[in-house]
Formats: sequence, C-alpha cells, structure tokens
Amino acid sequence: MNCIPLKSVLKALFALSVLCTLLAFSTSATAQSVEQSEVSIVKSEGVKISDIDDWLIGVFTSSDTINFSQYQWDPQCVYSSTGAYSIQVSSSNGGANLNLQSGGNSMNYRIYAVFRRGGNYFWTSSTNTTINIGNMSGSSASLTCADEQIAGINLWFAALVTPADFNPAPPGIYQDVVSLTVTPE
Repeated sequence: MNCIPLKSVLKALFALSVLCTLLAFSTSATAQSVEQSEVSIVKSEGVKISDIDDWLIGVFTSSDTINFSQYQWDPQCVYSSTGAYSIQVSSSNGGANLNLQSGGNSMNYRIYAVFRRGGNYFWTSSTNTTINIGNMSGSSASLTCADEQIAGINLWFAALVTPADFNPAPPGIYQDVVSLTVTPE
C-alpha cells in the first residue's frame, strides 16, 4: 500500500483553501451591497434681536407730546427670516400694569416702540405687563440691519413715566426687568 505523506496532504489542503478564498473574494468583489439613507434638512424660521441696553426712564407730560429726540431710546436690530415678526414684552414685577418697584413702593410706566414698516416709521405703546408689539412686517433683509435707512437699526424702545405717576412716588431707586421675546410670523 502506498502512503501519501501527511506533509503533502496538508500542502494540498492549504492550496485548496487559498484557492477557495481567492474565488470567494473574486466573486464578492463584483457583488454589490446597497443601503439607503434619507437625507433631509430642516430650515426653521429664524429671528434675531440685538444690541439690547439698559433703559433709563424718561418723564413725559402726556402721550400726545412725545418727542423722539427728548428721551433715551434703545436702538436695536430685529431680523426675521419670514419678514414679519412680533415682539412680546414681559415684566418681572407683575401686576396689572407695568410698574417700577422700590422696596414696597411702585410707579407705573409705559413702554414705547418705534419701528419701520415699508419705509415708514410707526410707534406703539402699552402699560400692560405683557404686551405684543404686533405684526411688524418688512423686517430687515440683513441679520445686522445693514440695509436699513439708519444702518444697524430698525426698532427703538423707550420706557417713560408720566408726571402723575412720578411726582407722588416716595424717593427710591425704582426698577423692573423686562424680557423681549421676538417671534417670526
């Protein structure tokens, strides 16, 4: 009986194994595996208000005699990707009216806003603790309001007190904190 040496059998098995592996890789190299992935982007409305400063209160005689240059107005830039926006002003002091507080004393005040719409200027005011300064269509086309008549500005705020509220108040430092919330419309 002729015997095949074990070493030759192992070499043959190894060669067969390598050949099978090469064949497997060569056939799988031409095969394809396809996966799909959903590609999407969400573009939400964008809105930005900038350059908010602390407000100093001005005292005025009546709403009929407001003079724009007479009071300290806080100029701001409001941008909305929709072109329209509303601003809600909320007071931290609460109550039925906007009020400045010093200890247990309070003094009512009013917030005024001047804004541009369609190249014209408009103003509005409120004494409510939460006011909505309306649908202001025609916001700046630039995030920095560089395209405005006065570069960088398309909205002004002022906080004003009437003499009827100011004069009877006891001495003190009267304060409030307001939050401005801008919402695209």
